[in-house]
Amino acid sequence: MLRKYLKMIALTTLIFVGVSFLFQTQALAYEQLNNSGGDSNWERNLGVGAVIGLTVFGVSRYISYRNQQRYEENMELGKSYLENDDYKSAIEKLTAAKDIDSNPDVNRLLSEATSAYQEEQYELGSDYLAEEDWEMAYKSFRDLLEYGDYLDAERKYDKVFEELREERLVRMAVLKFDDTATYRYNLGRRSSSLLSSELLSKEPRFIELVERDRIETIIDEQKRSETGLIEESTATELGSILGVDYLIVGTVLSGSVSRDRRSEEVTVNEEEKTEYTITKEAYSRIEFKVLDTSNGAIVLSDSIRDSSREQKSYYDDSSVMMPSDEEMIDDVLSDILSDFAQKIYDEFEI
Repeated sequence: MLRKYLKMIALTTLIFVGVSFLFQTQALAYEQLNNSGGDSNWERNLGVGAVIGLTVFGVSRYISYRNQQRYEENMELGKSYLENDDYKSAIEKLTAAKDIDSNPDVNRLLSEATSAYQEEQYELGSDYLAEEDWEMAYKSFRDLLEYGDYLDAERKYDKVFEELREERLVRMAVLKFDDTATYRYNLGRRSSSLLSSELLSKEPRFIELVERDRIETIIDEQKRSETGLIEESTATELGSILGVDYLIVGTVLSGSVSRDRRSEEVTVNEEEKTEYTITKEAYSRIEFKVLDTSNGAIVLSDSIRDSSREQKSYYDDSSVMMPSDEEMIDDVLSDILSDFAQKIYDEFEI
């Protein structure tokens, strides 16, 4: 991945240098033609056009050469992986070659690698299915179906998924977060709601969230508080009441939006003006814990912070629109909660 980005940076740099050379050469051509006493515009334009054309041609040729190089490298690696039965790697390299130049040769090899990979995964999945190793069977059929249907793989995948989901499904409840921040409205409730939304947006297949309304109804019936210190015995008891395997709790440690406005005198088109600069910054930090309700143990925890900054300038005869404080704090909270939702997803999804 790093090599890919380095190549992109190198190519971008080359194009920039080429364009810079183009303009510098154009200016030089004008200067030389003017100094030579040329009195006709067509001679000057012809010279400049030739310089521009040669520069564009050179850059284009280089890009074409580098693409051909990359195509050949990916083709060679793809063939090598295919010969050594590493079908997944072969598909990756041949797809990269196809993206550069889709031709009969690369399409034939890619089709061959894909068919071989599907056959391999089908056999593995079927063996795991016979052994009732649901997780490995699920992964094999899932990977196979990424490249299209194959025989009765989809039927087997559905069967394996149902068996595995029954075995591995976890139920979770996101409790209202504590809020120790001094922001003008409660960030704890907002954070727990956003976390639920972020987690559901990832479409988990082995995580089931209890709806907020149900949590609040049960908590009210039990005359309990969602917030506050959750200890081992409390987590076990509350988990039993809610019928969940895990509780997600958190504390918003800080949340704020600051605003700064400065001005300075500037000259614009020989006219004195006052330039105003508005800067807004939002910041928050949240601590998270996922508790196993069977024993109260912490299975996942983190403390995540994030910030955002908006800056705009305007003159005394104009104005600008800045995002509201709520929009900025919501963006920061969403980024933090999306990060933790991904950690939960990675921990419990298959």
